[in-house]
Amino acid sequence: MASIIFVHGTGVREPGFSATFDELVGNLKAYAPQWEPVPCFWGESYGAKLRQGGASIPGYDTTRGIAGVDGADEELALWELLYQDPYYELRLLAQLEDDREPLAPNQEPPWRALRRQIEEFQPSPEFRDLLRKSALERVWEAAFRAVTGSSAFEEALVAAADAAGHRAAFARAMVAEATRQAVEQGIPPPTGPARDRIVERFVAESGGHERCVVGAWLVGQLKGLALRMATHKMKRKRGVLSDITCPVAGDILLYQSRGTEIRRFIRDRITEAHAPVVLLAHSLGGIACVDLLALEPVPTVGGLITVGSQAPLFYELDCLASRRFGEPLPDHFPPWLNLYDPHDFLSYVGALIFPGRVKDVEAASGQPFPVAHSAYWSNPEVWTQVAEFLSCR
Repeated sequence: MASIIFVHGTGVREPGFSATFDELVGNLKAYAPQWEPVPCFWGESYGAKLRQGGASIPGYDTTRGIAGVDGADEELALWELLYQDPYYELRLLAQLEDDREPLAPNQEPPWRALRRQIEEFQPSPEFRDLLRKSALERVWEAAFRAVTGSSAFEEALVAAADAAGHRAAFARAMVAEATRQAVEQGIPPPTGPARDRIVERFVAESGGHERCVVGAWLVGQLKGLALRMATHKMKRKRGVLSDITCPVAGDILLYQSRGTEIRRFIRDRITEAHAPVVLLAHSLGGIACVDLLALEPVPTVGGLITVGSQAPLFYELDCLASRRFGEPLPDHFPPWLNLYDPHDFLSYVGALIFPGRVKDVEAASGQPFPVAHSAYWSNPEVWTQVAEFLSCR
């Protein structure tokens, strides 16, 4: 059986690697079952880590608490804010002016029925299937409890004149919280369309029929808020941010200084795998694979697929270990498919950088950055392109 070796990107550790690889295995079974998936988890042995417990970071010990919740396209802008703060929309809903009609004697306020429908929500098999396919199943219950137990939920609920708009906002908060928890655990997030299907299904199964659109009243609240939120969060959470960013930035710096060890690790996995081999590499993994294949002939490798890769940028910056800018790829370099997302600002294209040697294909997930950088693995377009490329090897 032919082998497809998955080479992860920067900052990946457990349990994120296993969650991503499990999703990759499931998709390969569906799209290219004749190819055997092989893990190449270099981050465990060769990834960057704070080797003295963060001694170089001011205030590290006192700012390491788990990051809680703080306070284009309009919908994309909203989701970008919700991934930072899942309760943002709920707090705005709580501030709406109360223009509801007085209730008749003994009439139940609309918000009480809405609360009952939300709190008594029981996911159907179809809803759970959406969660499973989107890799959110393991975090959904915690996200649901977090939202329904929050003061933002209570305040938005009591302010609801009717269910219109509120039910969808509650659903968006739950999906945003689930996505935040998933990304924090290294689990690949869903694509935008998959995310939206979960929201729509929740609205329908919790008794609603309203459209899940962003209200016009919210659009004006989006302008300029993201920047104000970011600076405030960074001041108070330097330890948390360091824990998140040090493996990411550290892996890049480590690769630039001692990339030989990582490339040797990938080379060993190729040697152990059944030929022919195709490398499927994400982010920094793509840079390492391009360098490896450019530095030496690897006869068993019949193709390279990079996803969200910075290899073309590194070449243009004259930062590739294997090639100075202006030097073409060697003749022994295999066919190369490069998948990128226009909303993933860490993905780059190579057709103009390496003329005739790389095929660029857009694979948009519908997610904003930075979630877009991890959303490739749940995107059907990615796997369609992967399967087509593999069929020619």
